[in-house]
Amino acid sequence: MIFFTHSERFMSKLDTSTLNLRLSISVGVLIMKTGVIFISMLLISGCYYDIAEELYPNNNVSCDTSPDIYNPKIKGLLASSCAISGCHITGGQGPDLSDSTVVYDKIDRIKVRAIDLKDMPKSGPLSACDVKTLQRWIDGGTK
Repeated sequence: MIFFTHSERFMSKLDTSTLNLRLSISVGVLIMKTGVIFISMLLISGCYYDIAEELYPNNNVSCDTSPDIYNPKIKGLLASSCAISGCHITGGQGPDLSDSTVVYDKIDRIKVRAIDLKDMPKSGPLSACDVKTLQRWIDGGTK
């Protein structure tokens, strides 16, 4: 049987407490580093838009840019990309692109945002084919 003096027992408990504290801190640091790495990965991979034409440039899908009138191709393009719920519709944010009169009036702004800056629609830039179609319509005098 081993007898410890009071100070030896205290040192033994102190060493155990110190070891437990160091272990807890190490585990905490590891969890924090893992969390930082995970959040960093989410931020880095956050906003990315896959554009089929850029991913598959030789997929032999033709882009029909022949219609240079507002109906039905341009109207459909704007209806599916711009004049959607919460965006450019009546009661949404302006301008209301479901109204052809407004579209003709705002065509310069549409060109800048959708073709030049490519920051509209908010869901991601238009496809290369849609950009060509819209550009052809604008170049043709927006008939």
